[in-house]
Amino acid sequence: MSNKRDTKVIGYYGMSASQQIICTGGAALVAGSEAAVRKFAEEYDAAIAQGCSFHKIRFGDMLPGLYRGAPYAFDEVSYARFYPVAGEAGLPVKPADFAAAQDQGHRFLIFQLGPTQGKSTDVSGNP
Repeated sequence: MSNKRDTKVIGYYGMSASQQIICTGGAALVAGSEAAVRKFAEEYDAAIAQGCSFHKIRFGDMLPGLYRGAPYAFDEVSYARFYPVAGEAGLPVKPADFAAAQDQGHRFLIFQLGPTQGKSTDVSGNP
């Protein structure tokens, strides 16, 4: 992480005791706060959540996974941090309408680079 953009904290992720990243909708969950990712983990499986550790994730930490095609699921707070930084880095991000997504029962926006760096953002991922 050599520049200011790469050190920008986007949010938090959770890791189970068995070293599994907490996911939703097949994507690694990134929440805007430790409390938010902890709450999701508890809703999903309280027993697993008790053994989880929670960590900050910076934009530079995400880039290798993004370039390998890994999907990330963002809540509204973390996407608000990710969106401008990702756009500045040249990633094909789109504005998100979380209010409309929530009206449809969705909590997270899944972002994944496709083979042509053009897989558009998609709101999904309920527990």
